[in-house]
Amino acid sequence: MLIFVLSFSNSDIYLASRTLYGLAKDGQAPKLFTRTTKHGVPYAAVIASSLFIGLAFLNTSQSASVVFGYFVSLTTVLGAVNWANVLLSYFNFLHGIRAQGLSRANLPWRGMLQPYGAYYSAVITLLVIISNGWEAFVPKFDGIKFAVAYCGVAVWIINILGFKYWSQTQYVAPRAMDLQSNVLTVAELNAEDAADPKVKLSFFGRTKAFLWGE
Repeated sequence: MLIFVLSFSNSDIYLASRTLYGLAKDGQAPKLFTRTTKHGVPYAAVIASSLFIGLAFLNTSQSASVVFGYFVSLTTVLGAVNWANVLLSYFNFLHGIRAQGLSRANLPWRGMLQPYGAYYSAVITLLVIISNGWEAFVPKFDGIKFAVAYCGVAVWIINILGFKYWSQTQYVAPRAMDLQSNVLTVAELNAEDAADPKVKLSFFGRTKAFLWGE
C-alpha cells in the first residue's frame, strides 16, 4: 500500500506541476510558475502542486473512511466538471459551424452519434454533478459533505470568471470563430492516406493498429 501511495503521489505531482507550468507558459496562469531549476524542473509549480499533500492530515481529526469518502466525492465532481468543459467546447464548435453554414460532412473526423451523443452526455454529466452531494441532505443537512461535494463547481466558476477578468478576453461569437485556418479537409486527408505506402500487417500488427493506431 505504501509503495502504491508513493507511486501514485509522485505521478500526480508530476502531472499537476507540468500542467500548471504549461498553463503559465501559455499565459493562463501566473508567470511565477514558469520558474525552473537549471535542470528544467519547474520547482514553483512542483511546490504549489505538493501543497495539497496537506489534505492527508485530515486523518488526524476524521476517520480514514470518512476522509476517503470526501476524496471520492471531490474527484467525482471534478471529473464531471472536466467533461463539462469538453462538452461546452464541443457545443460552441457546433454552434460555430452551423452559424457559418459549414457542414459536418466536410470534417475529416466525425463522431458516429454526434451531436446526439454529446446531448446525452451533457444530461448525464449534469445529473452526476447535481446528485453527487445527495448524502449532504439526508437524513439532515451536513455542511462539510455539501462543501466537499460542490466546491469543485465553485472553483470551476471562479477560475473561469477570474481568468476572464485577469486576461480581459472576450467571448467569441459563433460567426466570428476561425474555423478555416489550418483545417485539414477530407480530400487532403485522403491524399495523405493514398501517398502512404501500404504495408501488409501481421495479425498482431492489425490488432495493435485497431487498438492504438499504426
